[in-house]
Amino acid sequence: MMYWMKKASWPLATCAALGFLGAGCANQAEMVRPEQANISSALGDSATCTPELLSAPNGAQRFVVEWSDADREALETEMAHGVALVKYTCDGIELLRSCAVPGEYGYRASRSQKTKTLQITDAASASANLSTPTPGAAIQAAMEQGKALNLAYVMIGSMTTPVKDVTRDQIDRSACKEATHFIYQTQVGAFAIAAGERGQAVSAAEVLGYGNAEGQISSERQALSADGDAEACKQASARDEEPPEGCGAMMRISIIPVIDGKIDAVTVGNQNKQASASAASAVDTRSCPAGAVYVDGACVAPSQTSSYLCKRYDLSGCETQCKNGSLESCGRMGEAFLEEHDFFDYYDIGQEDEPEAFQALKKLKPMLPVLNEACEEEEEANACTLAALIIGAQSGPTTEPSTEEQAEQMLPLMGMGCYLGNSTACSFIVEALGSEYMDEVGIEGDGELLEHIVSTGCDSGSARACLELGGFYYKGNKYSDDPDLQADIRRAAKYTARACHAGVDEACFWGAALYATNDANTCLNLINQVAPTSNPKLERYVGIYWPELHGEKREGEVKEFCQRTAQVYDTARAQELSNKACYLSGGTLAEPACAISKTITR
Repeated sequence: MMYWMKKASWPLATCAALGFLGAGCANQAEMVRPEQANISSALGDSATCTPELLSAPNGAQRFVVEWSDADREALETEMAHGVALVKYTCDGIELLRSCAVPGEYGYRASRSQKTKTLQITDAASASANLSTPTPGAAIQAAMEQGKALNLAYVMIGSMTTPVKDVTRDQIDRSACKEATHFIYQTQVGAFAIAAGERGQAVSAAEVLGYGNAEGQISSERQALSADGDAEACKQASARDEEPPEGCGAMMRISIIPVIDGKIDAVTVGNQNKQASASAASAVDTRSCPAGAVYVDGACVAPSQTSSYLCKRYDLSGCETQCKNGSLESCGRMGEAFLEEHDFFDYYDIGQEDEPEAFQALKKLKPMLPVLNEACEEEEEANACTLAALIIGAQSGPTTEPSTEEQAEQMLPLMGMGCYLGNSTACSFIVEALGSEYMDEVGIEGDGELLEHIVSTGCDSGSARACLELGGFYYKGNKYSDDPDLQADIRRAAKYTARACHAGVDEACFWGAALYATNDANTCLNLINQVAPTSNPKLERYVGIYWPELHGEKREGEVKEFCQRTAQVYDTARAQELSNKACYLSGGTLAEPACAISKTITR
């Protein structure tokens, strides 16, 4: 039985079918052979650097295995102090030291180890996959000698921030003004680069230094760069809260452009049907230069593959590539479906109110096997979520599970989807494990499991997961005896702060107010000053978990809120969250949240 499903009241299938945290599910490093990534025929001798490539709004993903040990250590230091900034030009990606802006990263362990290899044989391939077109001297010399670069790596997890946007106004040091992007995610594990003959198949074990298929290490192996211990990575578990000792090397980064002006506030909540599901979920930064396609973690020439990663939001194109065998495209198919149908909460689609979307889900039933495979094998969050919704729609009248059989199939998929950062799935998990509403279909409340899954979803980049968890712990479940389902103001403050850094205006307001004072009357005066009842905009605000800010419930609910703030009092934290709101555009509570810092300063 799987660790994360251990308290479920109904029987479970095998680890392969459902699990990602099972103690009995072995993490196996698959032996693979390198695919030649020669894309000169598509791009010429070097990848063309264009303004469009450098400023793509969804960012880029590149290996940093050619960085020096000192640079990777500096990256780790920057990420420990906030959201790291870089300068991305045609010369490559350069880390800017002592430039981090407020925010934090969380670790998500992969369900299983992913051992892969990539062979780079030309400048175009290097430019498309590495962070710099001119790698270090040893690597450059090997390429000039006509050698291939065999990169082997074991990926065991990732570090991600919920922050989706950084505005240039947040960068206050003059030495940091050259920043063009911030680091959204790093993939960690162990890697090695060795020079070899072009076109010659080499196993990951040989490159990583623990032997070939027969356990023998080639005497011709020429190590050029390495970090982490592949043997230590075998100790990695899907339940880890941090990488195991010796297996935390930074291997690949995802970067997102710094923007000018203000950040669009991320509006989440089932009161807003116009909210974007993708805006509150993890960001997909996978991309390649024009003329190359993305396949299995690398940029290759289109002639080398029969299927490849589809363009985002191209529902028909993604469905085609998914059917062709691109499991990564199955994930983007899920994202495109949710976006096309304005699907935000798992209960939004029903037979009566959304018949077109509901019927579309029913018709996708033949896609379930490949969507399940994408969820299981490639950890595609949106594929997991779409598969669960398809199952829910089969018997109707909504996508909620109506039978124990449906619940038995949907809960693991939604759990995996949320764990990987899908906001719609996290909405499902909070209700399924945090309330009594699904007791009749066999899903019982479980606070320990809820926090584990949804907090990891927050760590994986879901703003919705951070906000829902903060709001849940503010109110708690009064009908449950589970101590982990009770109100906990410290947990509420922690996750609400993370949602604020992700750009949720509501979270900035309540988070800053929680930390701002240690006196109930001072808190009341503060909220009445920055969010007076005379403010007509507050009539649009609907607090799912938080106090009402208009109407007859306001006085009592705000008073109750203020009586609990002394437990987490921290003015520096309050100012940090309030200041974040000052960079937000839109959102009902952005301006009141911004005003908190000015008020407590006075």
